[in-house]
Amino acid sequence: MTRRPAAILAGALAALAAWAGAAAGHGTTTVPATTPGPVAHGALSGLAAAGDAGDGDAAATLAETDAGMLAPSVHPSGGGFDGGMGGWTAADQAIGLCTISSGHTGDHGGSLRAGYAALLNLLGLLGECRTSWRSPSFTWTGGAPAAVAFSMDRLVDVNGLLNLVTVRWTAVLVDETAPGERVLLGGVRAADEGWTTQSATGLGADAIAHGHTYHVRIDVRIESALSLVTGIGFGADEVALTITPQDHRADAEIRASGVPRGSTHTLELAARTTGEPFDVRLWDGAGWATRATVSGAGPAWQPVAIGLTPGEWNGGTVRVRLVATGAGPDDTADALSLEHARVVATGGITVSGPTSVILPPVALTGLAPAVTSAALGPIEVVDTGGAAPGWSLTATATRWRLDGRPGETLPEDALSAAPVAPWSPDGSDLSGVAAGAGGVLAASPAELMRAAAGGGVGTYRQSPLLSLVVPITAMRGVYRSEITLSAG
Repeated sequence: MTRRPAAILAGALAALAAWAGAAAGHGTTTVPATTPGPVAHGALSGLAAAGDAGDGDAAATLAETDAGMLAPSVHPSGGGFDGGMGGWTAADQAIGLCTISSGHTGDHGGSLRAGYAALLNLLGLLGECRTSWRSPSFTWTGGAPAAVAFSMDRLVDVNGLLNLVTVRWTAVLVDETAPGERVLLGGVRAADEGWTTQSATGLGADAIAHGHTYHVRIDVRIESALSLVTGIGFGADEVALTITPQDHRADAEIRASGVPRGSTHTLELAARTTGEPFDVRLWDGAGWATRATVSGAGPAWQPVAIGLTPGEWNGGTVRVRLVATGAGPDDTADALSLEHARVVATGGITVSGPTSVILPPVALTGLAPAVTSAALGPIEVVDTGGAAPGWSLTATATRWRLDGRPGETLPEDALSAAPVAPWSPDGSDLSGVAAGAGGVLAASPAELMRAAAGGGVGTYRQSPLLSLVVPITAMRGVYRSEITLSAG
């Protein structure tokens, strides 16, 4: 039987496949947390030691430094006057027919006293004398207080002259940083009154501001129209401005920067605490969310593994906040130790494209082989990141066989591919991404597209031109070949 050349229809069915990058060892990288973020409270040290899980238990530490400040502190200094003026100063002022003298006295275990005397007053004029006691300055650096209180002991001595001598007093808080005054308490008496504790009312925590410098001033005014009287006075003792700090707990942020793109990101910690638990919070681009709690007191390290969301990957800067928890007054200085803190990024490659390509039919004349061509594509390579060692997209093809007569085949080198310049549909960086050499598609792989090490993370497309050479001896019919794509 003589084989007669005839018109044939040549078709290509391409079945696409791809390696998973991780399975091929493509992309796993570990980024330690090496950058400290804001430290709201406490002290963060030794962060570099938290980068290695096998360094002999070297660890970073977040220690509470303000737990001991939770006890209220009393200002200004020397307000008890047990050993003298305690740094306080006095300024006396006489107006009219009187004298006043201020100083330290041993009364009440040590106190301040302003002594008043009226001179000869033939005209019955008002004799008014004043004194001001000023405390040493102090600066508050304990943050916004939880509470502020003020009290002082005071003595009114009019020497039994009921309603004939008037004593007025005012205690004032003076802000030296943002100049201003706040009246703490005051009073007026025209009769004797022994040592009495007087406390401020309605004094809010906003009376004291972080970083401001203050002093306390006590103003005393004694007045009378009498003549030749002595033994009158006003005493002050146990002057105390009590500031209670906020119940702060250790709170600090650490960051892992430069975390590459990947198909998965996992935050790995190994930690332990000396006391109260610590929350592990992650920033997702909009807010902080508690994702785990470290409560193990050791000596073993408590492992923590958290799969990160895309928001927590945060464009490559993973932000981790460590916050001490617990209830009640924080009167012990607890600490969190981090044996390691790191983000593990894994990546992979996927390939997609058309499930079939139909080449145009050819008519054989018996004089020369016929050539038919069509684009294979677009085919797409997506590299989700990780270590980014680069990749190569290759293609193989089976022998072309005639439908119904699998023994009838075209030559093994009948099909070839000519790659074109790759492009990215989403603006991925094309640095290091290029077309392959292409060539004959057969059992041996032909490279269609490639990415150099450090590049090719993103989405890339290629639409190589397929060319099929049909010999003049080919029989009429439909031929098929299976093309397999691989990337890794």
